[in-house]
Amino acid sequence: MKNSQKLNVTQKIQQIYNYQEMLEQEQISKQLKDQLLLIFNTSNEQITIKNALEIIKSENFLETHKALIQLRKTLSVLFFQQFNKNFDQEQIFTNELVPLLFYLIQYGSTYIIKLEATQIISIFAGGKSHISRIIFENGIVQLAFSIFQNDNPELSILIMIILGKLAGDSIQYRDSILQLCNLDTIIMKMEQRYETTYVWCLANMCIGRPSPKFELIKPAFNLFIKVLMYEPTQINIKMMNDSIWALGYMLDGEPTRINILIEQGIIKKLIQLMHQCNFVSILRIFECIFQGNQEQIRYLLECGFLSQIRNILDPKSREKSGNMIQTFAATETLFKVLSNQNFLISLFNSLLDENSEIRGDALEMIGNAIQHGTNEDVNQMVKNKLINRILGMLELAQEKEISSHHLKKGLEILIKILRKGEIRSRDRQNNQLMEKMQYKSYYPLNRMTLRNMLTSLNRNSPYEYIKIIKLYPIFPLRMITLFILIPFVVKAIFQYTVNYGEVKTLFNINDALEAELILLESSEEAQCSLLSPTIQFQEQTIHRLSEYTDSDTNDLLIDMITINDEVQIGLTANSNLLYFYNSTNTTTLQKLSINIEQEILPQLLYSPQQLIIIYPKIAYSVDIQQGNVWKLIPTFQGRNNRYYSKIINSFLISAVGTDGLDIYRNQTLLNTLNTVTIGIQQIDFRDFAIYQFNDRKFLIFILCKINGIVVVELSILREQQITYKLLLKQIGPRSDGIVIDLFDESNVFVAYKSTHYYYLIHYNIEPYNKKWSSIARYNISNRIIDIDVNENYVLVQGTYNHHFIQYKKQLKSVSFRLGSVKQFVTSQNYIYGTTSNYLFKFHPLIQPYSIKCYIESDQKFIRQKYKLLYKTQLNWQSTEFEVLFNQMPFSISTNLIILILILSFILLLGILIVYQFKQYQHTNNERLNLELRIQYLPQNRASKLLMPHTFRTNQQHVDQKMNTMNFTDETIYPKDKKIF
Repeated sequence: MKNSQKLNVTQKIQQIYNYQEMLEQEQISKQLKDQLLLIFNTSNEQITIKNALEIIKSENFLETHKALIQLRKTLSVLFFQQFNKNFDQEQIFTNELVPLLFYLIQYGSTYIIKLEATQIISIFAGGKSHISRIIFENGIVQLAFSIFQNDNPELSILIMIILGKLAGDSIQYRDSILQLCNLDTIIMKMEQRYETTYVWCLANMCIGRPSPKFELIKPAFNLFIKVLMYEPTQINIKMMNDSIWALGYMLDGEPTRINILIEQGIIKKLIQLMHQCNFVSILRIFECIFQGNQEQIRYLLECGFLSQIRNILDPKSREKSGNMIQTFAATETLFKVLSNQNFLISLFNSLLDENSEIRGDALEMIGNAIQHGTNEDVNQMVKNKLINRILGMLELAQEKEISSHHLKKGLEILIKILRKGEIRSRDRQNNQLMEKMQYKSYYPLNRMTLRNMLTSLNRNSPYEYIKIIKLYPIFPLRMITLFILIPFVVKAIFQYTVNYGEVKTLFNINDALEAELILLESSEEAQCSLLSPTIQFQEQTIHRLSEYTDSDTNDLLIDMITINDEVQIGLTANSNLLYFYNSTNTTTLQKLSINIEQEILPQLLYSPQQLIIIYPKIAYSVDIQQGNVWKLIPTFQGRNNRYYSKIINSFLISAVGTDGLDIYRNQTLLNTLNTVTIGIQQIDFRDFAIYQFNDRKFLIFILCKINGIVVVELSILREQQITYKLLLKQIGPRSDGIVIDLFDESNVFVAYKSTHYYYLIHYNIEPYNKKWSSIARYNISNRIIDIDVNENYVLVQGTYNHHFIQYKKQLKSVSFRLGSVKQFVTSQNYIYGTTSNYLFKFHPLIQPYSIKCYIESDQKFIRQKYKLLYKTQLNWQSTEFEVLFNQMPFSISTNLIILILILSFILLLGILIVYQFKQYQHTNNERLNLELRIQYLPQNRASKLLMPHTFRTNQQHVDQKMNTMNFTDETIYPKDKKIF
């Protein structure tokens, strides 16, 4: 819960009181006062915790004061620097120091000692988690309660700093503080000179998820409102930022509290402070308003929110508001906040508002967002009816007077949306449609392919049909012809025939999360049904144990491990090891030299050097490279309970219940995670899962029956030294856990058993950010024995019924039945398992929702119409289809007849158009040829009269009158001579 972005205290604790004034108030001699003042001014030497402890225990008055002052100065300067490097070595001394400091605060001989001891604890608080735990467990809350009852302002403010740090470090600490400490009493005793520090501490007590009860933090809420009305001086702005940040948490999901801010004038004040205070903090409050009702959002817009915010969306103003943009990380976070649906609805509705200023600001803001936002941002706006609102504004201009600039801006926004759509359309080369078909290559038209494509389209959109038409080069006029024919084609494609005695699967609904089939004529009996998803077993391989044992007919498999895809090793009850080799499909048998006669069945473990058979109290091992001689491990620590063990690298880790978690290296116990080493009062570790960063750093997710999920960081410093760090605890239900497994460092799966049912929860855990959340929950209808997780699915093992969950697609669990399965192990694309007598392997394949039809009678022809509703990851979709039962062999549907007639008519019309076009071309060519032949004939008056247009001159400056008096006409032929 610690918020390093905003509510962080300064690393070096500043002196909050005047030391000389404090000395003057002490009831000691002047000589001692002078000596203490000299110590304060000259004691700048560093001191270790160990040396300080020894001096404090000596109870020497002056030396104790000197040691405390030196230790406080040392810690305030070096706590976050080089001192922190060696701090782990000082941990044991810290465990002694903190209780001693508490004693000095309560019973110290001087007020100075109490202040120094308290200030040292305030430096420790909020640093190392185990030190914060020590401070809390030593009763800091009870001590604070007693101090707040007295009139000690300096001591009270130091205690407040400690409580503020602890509250910011843990929700549990915060809630305990709020239960015992009355904020109203604390605020009443607050002195004005310490107001800034009090506001910071109170803000820390009010943040975090889940939020505290409002009755406990209402005094702080009123104080924060009061602070926001101050003048924004340099000192006050720090308090305002802390108050704004805390209010952002306190308003979350509480519309009534938003009304208080509106009534007190805080919203208008925040609008004014946007360029002075922390912009992100103010924006968080506005985000809470976006979650409220439309009246509250409307009030925010009327206060000038749009005019203030639009400059941040406009890149031209980034240089002028550099500090704000740096804090805000450009505009990405703002786009995320402004994508709130309630805000978008109010923003777009303001385009039809009578207030021209709000409309103008909204248009500017939308224009900048469209221009500089991503395709996803624009798509979100279009989905929230932006285009309809702009068109509504243009229509409203016919009735009311709207600024021409606003109308122009609205048209520009529409053009920008169209351009974004064109770019997006060009860039969508890897969409689902193009994956199924190759562009500009012939793809055979078949019923199922085209049906599946049309199912995914919006039938009311002509453009969606055109996308399919472009992919099929059928004939030159396809763009026009198929556009007309598609509605008829859809009807013909969505029609199926089923004959008597035929069990027919019509089609599958891929990627459907849920589905429902509805018979539109409810008076009839449905002949088709919707089949739920099932799992199919492919590439099955089964090994029977009795085929490989000669005399042990009653031998039973009790455990199995998978070395890789090639080798599996099975352990039997009669001390046999069976090696199964998949590539050759052969098996070898190895007789063990040990006697497995224990009340509890063992677990078989494998590492590249050895095999281990482990019981709660003993364990056997064999070195694979040196031979097959099994030896008892003498250094193995016996336990009453041993639930699960695993070998990773050269470490053997074993969950041993209330004893904790044993960690072995080379068969030697290195350490045990128990109540002492990780600082939890009670434990009962049942299972664990490990994520490995590298050879020396691991994350261990432990399933505890008392504390839920516990996350521990394990670091290997040297060969025999291990360090632990508790990162998170109490994740999920505390005592219902059965097994745990993970895919990576954040995706964790846990199976639980409640009073009457079992369930599986998928968690997202961020240990280093102190965050966790549940992604999905799957209710399981039968007992859960174990789970196994890989990158694609979760396999939930039951007794007879098992479940297969594709968690990345967030599909529902698919159940399948395999009796007497003792163990499942997933490896890449295969699932390995054992029963008492078999070892098997199969490749799982999910059969999705499907439509299956069957009719029992052949007496009459039946026509039934169905509607299929199914949910994908995006939304709900629907499609209708028709099924014809017992149709005559040569009968033709009406739709098909209409389709054939229309095709024939269009074909004849096309032939006629082509014929007429060719006739026109032929006639035109003959005319042109005739004119050319005439043009090259000798010119005479007769030819000019016959074809005057052929001999028109283009010379504009030549006299058009011709003088033929002095020339003879050589073109005059004899009367009986032919020209041609």
